[in-house]
Amino acid sequence: MIAGTVTSVLLNDKFYAVTAIVIGAFVGAIILAIFATTAYAGRVASQTRFKQPLYMDIMRYTTPSIMAHNFIMNFCLVALAYIQYVVLGYPFTIPFLALIWGISAGAIGSSVGDVHYGGEREFQNREFGCGLNTALSGRIVRKAESGLRNSIDNVWFCAKFGGPATGIALGLTVFFSSWPTTIWGYTWTAMGIGLLVVAVLVILNRLLEIQVKNAYGPYKEEKEAKA
Repeated sequence: MIAGTVTSVLLNDKFYAVTAIVIGAFVGAIILAIFATTAYAGRVASQTRFKQPLYMDIMRYTTPSIMAHNFIMNFCLVALAYIQYVVLGYPFTIPFLALIWGISAGAIGSSVGDVHYGGEREFQNREFGCGLNTALSGRIVRKAESGLRNSIDNVWFCAKFGGPATGIALGLTVFFSSWPTTIWGYTWTAMGIGLLVVAVLVILNRLLEIQVKNAYGPYKEEKEAKA
């Protein structure tokens, strides 16, 4: 939304669209870099009782990478909002559309990307499907196959699987939410097709959950309920 707001201000000042979007995306990336830095440092500082060290490599190398990836995401989402507002004639403003797409990207990142964060490596002593209570956030598995393990050891897993999975999910969301209205316009037919797509995805998700349970066993809560 910050990137979209800056872009709208620059567009009102007669900046070229691409220039305005680039500057807006850059400002948004700077804000996120501040959040990423304070979030990592604050989280580690709050876990000092677990003797969790703060790794400067993450501050020097991972944070700029996060900023760069966020710039790309900001540029793409604000550009999409610009196309929707200017070209397609959506009745909502660029900041509002950017906010909606940002919430969508964040929700998809949490539900899809975080699954591949490496949590199964950090919390191997937790049962399958048990979730993670906040009070247990510091009780990670710190001894790896060939020595001690730290938070950097899981970054490669997240970058390799979490990022692409999030991108594919967001791309499919954009596709499935756009093509009905692109073909049929804002009609009841488009709404019906959208509801049909949602129903099919719910069924596929349920089938996938059943397959996972058959492969790895029921969730912890289901075991306790049966007991």
